Amino acid sequence: MLRVPRPRVTSVRRFVAGRASAGDEAVVRVGPGLLALLEHPIAGGGAALGAGYHGRHTVPLGLAISAALAVVEPATPEGSWWVGREATLEWLALAAIDDALCGEARLTALSERDALFSIAARSEPGAELLRGQFLLVRVAGGHSVGYPSGPARASSLSERARDHRATASASGLRLRSAPSMLPLGRSADLVVELAAPGPSAATWDLTARAPRAGGLSIEPPATRALTVEPGAGAVVAFTVRADRPDALNDGEPWVLELRATSGEREETLTVAVAVPDPDPDGGRGADPLDVRDETTASLSAWTATEPCAADLARRRLRFPVRLLGRGIRVDAAYPVGVTVLPPESVDPLAISGLSVVQGGRVLGRGTATVAVTLWDRDTPIEVEVELTPRGVSQARAQLAEGGPPLRERDEPPPPDLFRLRPPRAAATAGSYRVPPDVARLLLNPVAGHGEPLGRRVHPLSGVGVGASLTAAFGLAGDPNPAGSAGARAAALWIRWLALPDLDFDLHARGRLEPSPDGGHTVRVEVFDGWGRRASEAEVAVADASAAALLARRRIERRSPHPPPSGRARGSLQTRLGDLWRRLGGARPTAGRETPGT
Repeated sequence: MLRVPRPRVTSVRRFVAGRASAGDEAVVRVGPGLLALLEHPIAGGGAALGAGYHGRHTVPLGLAISAALAVVEPATPEGSWWVGREATLEWLALAAIDDALCGEARLTALSERDALFSIAARSEPGAELLRGQFLLVRVAGGHSVGYPSGPARASSLSERARDHRATASASGLRLRSAPSMLPLGRSADLVVELAAPGPSAATWDLTARAPRAGGLSIEPPATRALTVEPGAGAVVAFTVRADRPDALNDGEPWVLELRATSGEREETLTVAVAVPDPDPDGGRGADPLDVRDETTASLSAWTATEPCAADLARRRLRFPVRLLGRGIRVDAAYPVGVTVLPPESVDPLAISGLSVVQGGRVLGRGTATVAVTLWDRDTPIEVEVELTPRGVSQARAQLAEGGPPLRERDEPPPPDLFRLRPPRAAATAGSYRVPPDVARLLLNPVAGHGEPLGRRVHPLSGVGVGASLTAAFGLAGDPNPAGSAGARAAALWIRWLALPDLDFDLHARGRLEPSPDGGHTVRVEVFDGWGRRASEAEVAVADASAAALLARRRIERRSPHPPPSGRARGSLQTRLGDLWRRLGGARPTAGRETPGT
């Protein structure tokens, strides 16, 4: 029997009831089951279900994170929540798959914006698994509490560089922001600025053109009329959608062209946007028609060989038409012309006429072929064949050959109901493509349960750790970096930067740095499908390299406000007098650090 028990908080000990204070502790325990599930192959496959997630490393860490969250629960005002920001860990051993596990957290410092913990995990037999530091930050309204945001936020280096470029150039069409990478099916804004020379106002037409092969499309209107005042600029945003992977462009990013014209004057700008293939190894069906659908460069029409309707009294047969060119946009803003051919199963001499019908509307007529313009690719399309008397006789014979003579339209290829793909090396040296399938499984209930399978093990934190370990093991020479054949990382520092989009694979890019002691330290950055950095990490693969990493990456809690300078401090002491001495005197600690606020 396989069972995955629900982790539970078994102990919370506080200095002050109902309040989070430095020195408070919590323990979260889970019985055996989840590791056994993650570490065993599924459905007869060769890879473990949790390949690339590294559950023997990440599950104990997730339990310790849950213990930390239990400690700060009283310090969580309504409308805010805590998220993991940084961790420095030392792994001492790996749990056996049938061990019960405990994660522990002790609060060492607390402010309104962050909470620092010492954490540990152990197996129930008593073996220490990990120890280290963990930093939570509090978030409200989409921003970290205590950090400047909005108008008060200092501009970033990239923003200052962009503003400098805009100021330094007197005129022209300039890029202000654009995605360098766009996941398939997603949209983002491309923002340009037009600064035109001249002593008087000028009217310009600014047009964005998508690539011909349909890799990207522009949401209408694609042309904007602008009036640019002297010495000023006009900022325009276009919404760009990724329709087809750039594998259909020989692996090169798709290129958008922007052109601004005013009389004889013209300004141009090109912007390259990569659209990664979300499933480069799988998804291609065995049906050659499905392969053509995914790989054809332009929209084409394929007519089925078997009829879907027959009315021989009127000398009519109808055949389904399938559009090939998955992802190519067809709508009112992007009409596409195609040529529809008669079915190959009908003798050309038996055809007296053709009609292309969509949604009960005749789009075009012809004899040998029919050229039509489409404004919609979702409504089914059929070609109606008008037969000659000879064709009617042939059709009667074919329809009477046995079995149901009419075949309805096939369903389009649907996405997988469930899949678990192991990580694999990417084309670039030191890079690994890590599917988030395990994290998605853990984030959802199974078998009708009301809670996620990964309850209290924090898969969103674990997926970054797992991807970093995969890259580190691979770069250190492990022949199976995604598996768990006893390989153990010695230490890890990780900073979580953004929640990854789990609809797309993660990309872990590592750089191996040998150390004098013979071990390896691997620096890893993990990116999601948008090209955003989800995390950055350093992994010590050998025990000998762990001490240096732990010392270098020790987490020091930072005060939201800098301490007063020496002169300011002296002035404050003078003004406060005896009160300063009382405030600065020793305070009782009850054998522990003084509780924070």
